Amino acid sequence: MDHIYLNNIEKCVLSSILFNSTEMDNVISIINVDDFYVNAHKEIFSTMIKLHEEELPIDIDFIQKKLPKEFNSNILLDILASNPITNTTAYCYEIKENSKINKLKDLAIIINKEI
Repeated sequence: MDHIYLNNIEKCVLSSILFNSTEMDNVISIINVDDFYVNAHKEIFSTMIKLHEEELPIDIDFIQKKLPKEFNSNILLDILASNPITNTTAYCYEIKENSKINKLKDLAIIINKEI
């Protein structure tokens, strides 16, 4: 799968959560932090989960407070500029499927090195 496509899907899911935090329960029932391809997205999603667990607002201000000071805030602005989607479930399954494929590829590389 194209990395630009994955990046866009991940941004759309994160944007959807920012614009409608009630999506969080649905999203975390399908994907986890390790399913994200982009490391910055992993960090943002992990922060969103922490805020959700602490019953705090999942918004830019609270996310920025929880992220490390050196985190590139332009990434958050890029996510905010992405269109939130209405069918996060389909996009989450795309992320999950890609994660499985990447894990299989990584495993194949490890096996090839061992042979």
